[in-house]
Amino acid sequence: MDAPLSGWLCLRCGTVTTPDPSLKACPSCGAHGVPADVADRVAVNITWHELRVLVIWAERWASSVEGDAGADMRRIVYGIADRLQQQHFDKAGLTFASELAALRSDVGHVEQNVIKEDRP
Repeated sequence: MDAPLSGWLCLRCGTVTTPDPSLKACPSCGAHGVPADVADRVAVNITWHELRVLVIWAERWASSVEGDAGADMRRIVYGIADRLQQQHFDKAGLTFASELAALRSDVGHVEQNVIKEDRP
């Protein structure tokens, strides 16, 4: 799937919309955050481990924020991580949550107190 060459990217849900200054929120998820300009994509040359460190630090920071703001920050971090992961299916997960999921798949229940998990 080729990414659009222009538009506004919602960081929360990943929807790309046609730039429209009258938009006050993402038409798909209602997020009010500043969208990214798709035309401003860059190529970055780092190791997968360096990228994992940055994403896990962002995930940890977002998990330290309480309430709806923290939940929204986590959705944004996970959305960005998912878009990166889709470019490299052959690599291990980028988030601590993905590492936990893999561990739980292998050994069952695992307790942790590093990140907030959005589960009942």
